[in-house]
Amino acid sequence: MQIKRIWEIEELFHCPLVGMCLTIPQQKQILKRGGIEEKMTEEYTVHATLIRKVREKSQIATRFETQLNRKYHREISEWQSIPPEEWMPFFCQTLNPGTAGALLWLSTAYLDLSCHQRMLVYGEIHMLGFHAFQGRSRLLKKVEMVEKQRSALQDRYQSLRSHFKNERKMLKEREQQYISRQRELEALLSDTLQVQPSQPQSSADLQAECTMLNEKLLRMEKKLHTREIAAEKLKSERDRFKQQFLEHQQLVEDMQGELAKIMEHFSLVTSQADHCPNAALCNRRVLIVGGMTKLRSFYEQIVTKMGGQFEYHDGYKYNGVEGLSRLVDRSDVVICPVDVNSHSACLHVKKCCKELNKPYYMLRSSSVSTIHQTLTEVAALGN
Repeated sequence: MQIKRIWEIEELFHCPLVGMCLTIPQQKQILKRGGIEEKMTEEYTVHATLIRKVREKSQIATRFETQLNRKYHREISEWQSIPPEEWMPFFCQTLNPGTAGALLWLSTAYLDLSCHQRMLVYGEIHMLGFHAFQGRSRLLKKVEMVEKQRSALQDRYQSLRSHFKNERKMLKEREQQYISRQRELEALLSDTLQVQPSQPQSSADLQAECTMLNEKLLRMEKKLHTREIAAEKLKSERDRFKQQFLEHQQLVEDMQGELAKIMEHFSLVTSQADHCPNAALCNRRVLIVGGMTKLRSFYEQIVTKMGGQFEYHDGYKYNGVEGLSRLVDRSDVVICPVDVNSHSACLHVKKCCKELNKPYYMLRSSSVSTIHQTLTEVAALGN
C-alpha cells in the first residue's frame, strides 16, 4: 500500500520524478486532461507547470500518481517487499537509465526510508543525469567528426569527377587529332603514287623527290607512333580515373549508410525505453579483427559502454601472425567481420579460436549496428 502521496513527498524529488518518469508529450497530456488547455511551446514550461501542480493535492497530481503506478506496476510488486536495510545496495546495483524512474518512485512513495537513505537516493539519481549528459555530448562529437569526414570525402569525390571529365574531354580531342593526322598521311601517300605525265622529270630529280618523300613519311610515321602511344596512355588514365570514380562513389555511399546507422544507434542508446539492463559484458575483453578503421572509435565506445575491455586488430599481418595470436590468446571473445578484412586473417582467427577454445563470431558486415547486435547477444549469453 502506498505510504506517501505525491504532494507529501519532499519537493526536491518532484523535478526528477516528473522529468525521468514521463516524456514531454505524456506530461502535456496529463495537464490537458487536468483542465490546462493553454498551448505551451517550450518544454521547460510544460515541465515546470506539472511540477507546481503535483506539489498540491489536485486532480492533476492524482492523475500523475495513477500513471506512474500503472507504468511501474511490475517493479512495485517485485521490489516493494525488499527490507529498508537492503534497499540501498539493491538500488545502487540496479540503477541505470532504464530502471531509474521505477527505483525513484518506489524510494520516495512506497518505501519508508530514513532521511540519510533518501539523500543517497537523490544523489545517485542526480549524478546519473550528469553521466548521461556527458556520454551524449561525447557521442555527438563523434557524430560531428564523422560528418566532417563525409563532407571532405564528398569534396574529394567531386574533384575527382571533375578531373575525370576533363581527362575524358582531352582524350576525345586527341582521338580526333589522331584521326585527322591519319587522313593526312593517307592523302600524302596517295599523292606520291600518282604519276603526272604532263611534267616529266629526270631520274635524278625523281630520286631526290622520292628520298624527300620517304624522309617525310618516316617523320609522319614517327609522329603517328608517338600519338598512338599518347592515345593509349590517355585511354589507360581514363580507365584508371573511371575506376577511382566508382570506388570513391561506393565509399561515399558506404559512409552515408554507416552515418545513418550511427545516428540510429545513437538514438537507441540515448532512449530510456529501449535500454537493456542485462546487456553487460562484465569486464570481458573483446577483440575485433578487421572492419572499417575509421569506425574503430565507435566499436570501442560500444564495447566500453557495455562494460567490456576493447582490443582491436586491423587484419593486416605486417609482422607475421604472432601479434594477432597474442591478442586472440588474451581475449575472452573474438569478433571478425569478413567484408572488410584479409582472407588469411579470418582463417588464422578461426584456427586460433578453435585451438584455444575461444568463442568467436564471423560477421558478414562490419557496420556499427551489426557489431552492437552481436555484442548484445554475447552479453545475453554471459548473463
